Amino acid sequence: MEHSETMIWDYIADNWVVSFTTITENDFWSANAFYILDIQNFSLIILSSKETRHGKILMQNPLVSGTISNQIEDISQLKGIQFAGEMTLLEEKEAEIAYAKYCQRFPIAKTKKETVWKLSFSQVKYMDNSLGFGAKLYWNK
Repeated sequence: MEHSETMIWDYIADNWVVSFTTITENDFWSANAFYILDIQNFSLIILSSKETRHGKILMQNPLVSGTISNQIEDISQLKGIQFAGEMTLLEEKEAEIAYAKYCQRFPIAKTKKETVWKLSFSQVKYMDNSLGFGAKLYWNK
């Protein structure tokens, strides 16, 4: 993996909240979720009910866009991710393995079983002002 790619995936691994937007012809919605990074598949693992507004939209259209960002006052240190991707349900064994890993990171998730989703990135733009104001790195699947 190239150094620029490592910086992108390290940033994603160091964070834990993703914001994403879903859309169909007649509806759209944004949501936040805790995640774990699945670096082998360049994806995030998220737990969320299929019955939420965004869950219902995802069942019709799995395409998403979103962000991961830190909240700091010193904009010279501001970093963040913008992305496009696809969010799909994990089934059976794959869902069990992902759920166990998720619960290791977020033990409170054991209290309520939810649907396991995989957010597979197709494009990522990483902005890191510590490299110079407005510096950007890109990753494409």
